[in-house]
Amino acid sequence: KSFEVSFAPGHPLLNPERLFSRAEALSRPCPIPAKRGVYAWYFSSIPDGVPTDGCLSVNGHTLLYVGISPKNESSSQNLRKRITYHYRGNAEGSTLRLTLGVLLPHTGRQRAPWLWPLSVSQLMRRVEPLLPGSP
Repeated sequence: KSFEVSFAPGHPLLNPERLFSRAEALSRPCPIPAKRGVYAWYFSSIPDGVPTDGCLSVNGHTLLYVGISPKNESSSQNLRKRITYHYRGNAEGSTLRLTLGVLLPHTGRQRAPWLWPLSVSQLMRRVEPLLPGSP
């Protein structure tokens, strides 16, 4: 499911103080708080064919995904667990990964993640160059 959400101008998701790279998000100590909240994924480069009309850009990075953690009161998830799962988990448990898996095949770069003969770490190495803070 996708839906439209409005944030007030100046909201931290729309005007972040800084963006964290994959290396920073997976570092110890982790800078991501272990609490409930909303998070945003900004990409430094956009795969060909991915529509960005109406997308917010901040300092050359384009907002393509917003998530929430946890999804309900009974969940033990938090922002830190959720964001690190997006990097280390699989498409079955990550809408972000599933979305990337659907979009990347249309760029001519990759096949869908459930068809990839790749480990999760190999998959994320291919996606990582699209994220802020990547070399």
